[in-house]
Amino acid sequence: RRGNAYHGSHPFFMWYWGESGRQHAGHVIAAGAENAHVPAMMAWERADNLTEAIAMARSYTGSSAEITMLHQPIIAIADLE
Repeated sequence: RRGNAYHGSHPFFMWYWGESGRQHAGHVIAAGAENAHVPAMMAWERADNLTEAIAMARSYTGSSAEITMLHQPIIAIADLE
């Protein structure tokens, strides 16, 4: 309205760009989600905070679980064979 909003198609682009990675993920845990409804609609799990999310992840992967944080989204996706 005042030139500070994303275009209406933006959420779909964001979903599309992340879908390749989600296809390889066993679980997605939304840490700190304000309600359980939205993560459930997306077939994600929900944790109240990051500590709980890490404990949930360790229950799936064991104590050798690793965390990766990207400071900016990857725009290009490479498909290596």
